[in-house]
Amino acid sequence: MVKEIIQKYKYDKSADRLGPDCPFTHWHLYFSLSKKRICKNKFGTYSEGADFRAGAYAITCSKIHLGKNVVIRPTTMLFADPRDGGG
Repeated sequence: MVKEIIQKYKYDKSADRLGPDCPFTHWHLYFSLSKKRICKNKFGTYSEGADFRAGAYAITCSKIHLGKNVVIRPTTMLFADPRDGGG
C-alpha cells in the first residue's frame, strides 16, 4: 500500500498534467502562492492574472499557454496534443 502511494506521488509530481485525478499536485490549487508556483512550473506560459482553479483539468500542460487574466474554471478540461508545438 505504501509503495503504491509513493509511486502515485512521484507520478503526480512529474506528470505533464493537473487535475483532481492528481491529488498530490491538485491540492496546491486551493492556495494562491502554491497555485502560482505549480502553474508556472507545469504550464508552457502562465501569464500575470491567469487563474487555473481547483477542479479543472489540463493534459499536456507544457504545451498549454494561459494568457493575461485568463480564468480556467472548475470542470473545464484543457487538452494539448503532445506531438504539436503548442500555442
